[in-house]
Amino acid sequence: MYKIFVLLLVIIASVLGCSRQAPDQSADTGNRQTAQEANKLLTANQPTDDQVNTTIEQVAIDDSLVRAHDTMLAVYSIMMLWGQIPPSPADTTPVYDWSGNASVNGVGRYAVVSPIDFEPGLDYLLPVSDPTTIAWHSTTDSDIDGLATLLVMRRDVQYVVEPHFVFSTGMASLDVPISRLEKFDTLIMVNNRQALAIKAWRIYRPVCPKGTVTGEWVRFNNNGDSGTFRGTFNMPDGTPAHEVIGKFWTDPDGNRYLEGWWSGGMLTVIAGEVKGTWSFLDPSLCPMCGVGYGEFHGTWRTVLSDRHSGDLRGVFGIGPGPGATKMPFHGVWREDCETPTDQVN
Repeated sequence: MYKIFVLLLVIIASVLGCSRQAPDQSADTGNRQTAQEANKLLTANQPTDDQVNTTIEQVAIDDSLVRAHDTMLAVYSIMMLWGQIPPSPADTTPVYDWSGNASVNGVGRYAVVSPIDFEPGLDYLLPVSDPTTIAWHSTTDSDIDGLATLLVMRRDVQYVVEPHFVFSTGMASLDVPISRLEKFDTLIMVNNRQALAIKAWRIYRPVCPKGTVTGEWVRFNNNGDSGTFRGTFNMPDGTPAHEVIGKFWTDPDGNRYLEGWWSGGMLTVIAGEVKGTWSFLDPSLCPMCGVGYGEFHGTWRTVLSDRHSGDLRGVFGIGPGPGATKMPFHGVWREDCETPTDQVN
């Protein structure tokens, strides 16, 4: 009797084992394929270096807390894509509302570099008053929408609680600590058709050498159309790097130019040069009222074997008015060092 009972148990176990189906892996396979397609789309829509730099410059203009060449900034690229991934134009998928916002509860600026596949009149950005929030109206059916964005955060702010990046729509939401944005990649399947893909990484920017320029702007006559300048390029700590001398003038067409030079160890050898333009700042438009104050912009470069280059800008004079024969000038210089081997912030 015992043997028969054991035999029955073995038979039942065998039957159950044979009837049990293997795990369905189609869902995992579908998710992997969607993730691969999302990565292709995100890579294809990644902003260029020029777009990133232009956005940082614009952010610096819009917000006094963020300066374009500040070494205390942390910059993150955040790519967001939502809708049917991959798109299928021939599909008849219902319309889904992906309108929402993304924000960071920290000190900095959050900006859109470029929309992704926004349809004019149907998808658009919404105005916001918070500098670390972006908002949009977006609907998808069998297509995709998205945003290439740039987050610029100050690194010299101490927080009690770490700031978070938050994506919020009626379709999906996400809450991520800022530290995870160093390298972040996720895919959220909303249903069997709609998905959200977000990819983020930190952009390490070169710390370019920079400093100040100071000196004297000397006019040849009262109208100030021409003259000479003499000054120094100074390191960030104020230590003089080298002395520069030059001239400024106005051509017959009214264009105003400047040119200068500095020497190396041997005073007879030109080690570097400055070229640029200048102009008077005259709010009153009075021909003789504004010659006491102006601005200059230009570029500089070394001309010996170890070549470097950059830009400079500044102001001269003592304010609107007739001015004096000799007037002070001051400004800033920056080296162009956009190369992979430079230091990063």
